[in-house]
Amino acid sequence: MNHPRPAKAHKMIISIGKACPYFQKKIFSQSPTMLYKELEVQRHQDLTESLLKVLSDLRAESESGAVILVEGERDEECLKRLGINGTILRYTSIRALLSWAESNSKTRLIVLTDLDAEGRRIAKKVVASLSGRVREVNTSYIRRLSIVRRMGISEIKDIGNLVPDGWPIY
Repeated sequence: MNHPRPAKAHKMIISIGKACPYFQKKIFSQSPTMLYKELEVQRHQDLTESLLKVLSDLRAESESGAVILVEGERDEECLKRLGINGTILRYTSIRALLSWAESNSKTRLIVLTDLDAEGRRIAKKVVASLSGRVREVNTSYIRRLSIVRRMGISEIKDIGNLVPDGWPIY
C-alpha cells in the first residue's frame, strides 16, 4: 500500500486532530508517519468488522433458505470455509439457471458474483433473466461486499483471506 509522503500525512493528521479530540492528544506525542500507520490499522480493523457483519447476514439468509449464486468452485469453497453452509449454486450459463428456476420459483436467490467487470456483467444477465421467475433476485450483497475492494480484493474466493483466524462471524 502506498503511504502519503510524511508532510502530506502530517497535514492529514492535523486536520483529523482538529475534528477529533482523541487524536489531538496523540498528534504531538507520535511522529506523523507512526500516527498515520495507526490510523491505517484502525481503518483495516473497521473494514474487517464490517465484512464480518455482511458475512453474518449472508449466513443468516442462507440458513433461512436463500440460495447463493457464485461464479466458481473456489468461491463456493470460500463461503463454506466461512461457515455459509446453505445451498450454493455455481454459475455455468443462463440456460442452466433458467432450467433451475423452473423448479425453484419460490426461492430467493442471492447473486454473489465477483466485484470485477465480468462479475457485474453476469449479475446483470442473471437479474434480467430471472426476475419474475423466482421469488426474489437479490444483488445487495455485491454492493455490501464492495468494501473489500478497499483492501485490494475483487474476487469472492479471496474474501476468506481477510477474516482473521478465530474472529467470529456473528
